[in-house]
Amino acid sequence: MAALVQRAPTHHLVAISETGTEFHSYLSPTGATAAEVDAGNVGFSTNAFNLKNLGANLWGVPVNSPGTWLQSDSRRVGETVKGPVLITPGGAMTLIVVAGQSNASGRGTAGATAPTNASRLWLFDDQQNWVQLSEPADAESAQQIDIAFNEGVAVGNSFATSLADTIAGGIAGNVGVLMAAKGATSTTDWQRGTHPVGRGTLYGGLLGKVRHALRYPGVTLGAIVWSQGPRDATEVTPTWDTNMDTFIADLRADLSLPNLPIIYEHIPPTVATPTASYPSWATVRTQQEGWAQATVPKRVMVDPPDGPFELDGASVHFTTPTAETFGASLGAAYLAL
Repeated sequence: MAALVQRAPTHHLVAISETGTEFHSYLSPTGATAAEVDAGNVGFSTNAFNLKNLGANLWGVPVNSPGTWLQSDSRRVGETVKGPVLITPGGAMTLIVVAGQSNASGRGTAGATAPTNASRLWLFDDQQNWVQLSEPADAESAQQIDIAFNEGVAVGNSFATSLADTIAGGIAGNVGVLMAAKGATSTTDWQRGTHPVGRGTLYGGLLGKVRHALRYPGVTLGAIVWSQGPRDATEVTPTWDTNMDTFIADLRADLSLPNLPIIYEHIPPTVATPTASYPSWATVRTQQEGWAQATVPKRVMVDPPDGPFELDGASVHFTTPTAETFGASLGAAYLAL
C-alpha cells in the first residue's frame, strides 16, 4: 500500500460527536469556490463513519470514497484537518481513460474472458471509488456522480478489461481504467465549450473525473483511448478531424499534459447496417486517417476487427469477442508508444 501523504489543510471539521464506536462529522471546505467543487477538487461528508487510527496520534476521517481520508490530529470539534490523505490501491498505477460513444461504454452481451492480471487491474468507477476491474466496466449506479454519462440503456461488456490486461502484461505496477463514455455522441457533443467547465457536460465530466483520479499518490495518466465516429458518420458534412483537433488540444491544456497520447479507433470499413444510416461513413474514415498522419505528437490510430458486430437498431456494436480482440490491439499500441 502506498505511503500516506499529508497535504496542505483544505477542510475544516465543523462538528463531531461519538455514538458508540461511530462518529458523525460535518465537513466544509476552507475557502472553496463553486468552481473548485464543480471541478471535483474538494469534497463534502456528512456521513457516519469510524475514525481510522493512522498512527502518531493522527485520525483519519473517510471522505467521498473508500481509501480517501482527511487527517486530523485530534477528535475535537472545530479541528482543522490536514488532508486529504489519498491511498492508491497497490501503490503506483498507470491510468487509462476510455472515452467516446457506445463501443467505448460497451454493448457486448456474451460472457467476458477472465483477465490474466486481474489482481493488478482497477477501475475508478462512477462514484469515483477504486474497485477491482470487471465487466461490464461502465455499469451505472444510482449514485453516479457525472450525470452526463448516464446511458439510459443497459450497458454490456467493453474492451476496457482486455485493454488494461494487455498493458499490465507489459509494464510493472497496477493499471487503472477510468470510463467516460456515452452512446450516440458526436465529436461536437464532446467539445469543451466556455470556461468554467461544468461537470454536467461530457467534457467537464471527463476532466473532473480524471483530475480527481490524478490526486491519488502514484497515479499517472498514460493515455486517452478514444472509440467514437459512427455518430459523426450520420451527418451530411462531418467535421470529425477538426473537432478532434480542438478536443485533444483543450484536454491536453486543461491537464497540463501537452504530449498526452491519444489512441483512437479507426471505424471499420464494413457498415453492417443499411448505409443510409451512415451517409458519411467513408468520409469519417478518411478524416481519421488524415488525423493520424498530422504532425501533432502522440496520435495513434488502431483498426478494430471488421466484425462480427451486434446490431441494435441503426447502430454497429462490437460483440464481446470483437471488443476483447480490439482491446488487446489498443493495449499493444500503448505498449509500443
